[in-house]
Amino acid sequence: MGLTESEDTDIIPAPSSIVRAPSEITTVNSSLAKSAIPSADKLAKVTYWKLDLDTILDGLIPDPLPESIGKDNAIHHLNIIIFGKPNTGKTTLAESLAQALARRYGQENVKALRSTRDLPALFENMDKLFKRFRKPPKAVLLFADDMTKALKKLSGTVAVKDSNGQVQKMRKIDYWLDKWYDIRGELFKRGMRQGLVIMVAALHRFYGGDIDLRADADL
Repeated sequence: MGLTESEDTDIIPAPSSIVRAPSEITTVNSSLAKSAIPSADKLAKVTYWKLDLDTILDGLIPDPLPESIGKDNAIHHLNIIIFGKPNTGKTTLAESLAQALARRYGQENVKALRSTRDLPALFENMDKLFKRFRKPPKAVLLFADDMTKALKKLSGTVAVKDSNGQVQKMRKIDYWLDKWYDIRGELFKRGMRQGLVIMVAALHRFYGGDIDLRADADL
């Protein structure tokens, strides 16, 4: 699956990828090094591995998902942070996660939305995402790619109304992060009552993200 910019995408499950580890190890010529490094035969047995996202999701997602009674909000929420330097596979991992959700719930029941360096666009396009469907999907994946730079762009203030209807100024970064933290409420406003929503934030450094974002992470 390819997560396209700020729009929902079709999710095409792909075979689990298998990664091969480097086959050559260079060591110093000493008896200590020779005794510490496994033999070539032993290394050959541990050269392959795969990332089993299905098993990881089994430990994070209740089965079955909670059902809504009446007008209750029964959306199950997961907050995932992927961090690393550029070109280390953060976007690929998010795409693999979307494919794992498609295998679990069916391609037609899973929708993904991505924005790069633009957190407001992620939410502004959610209306567009849900207007295309007669009923909400079972699972929604929202991916904020390069959230490190997205947060840096949110300077200035925005006018918002408080509970009493009074207009107040609020920092843009606080306004959009509040929407991130209250994603269940945002989806509830759009007609979703139950199902799964996974928020994925890609950061260059783990401690480069908002402290509340890090504290709320499930994975």
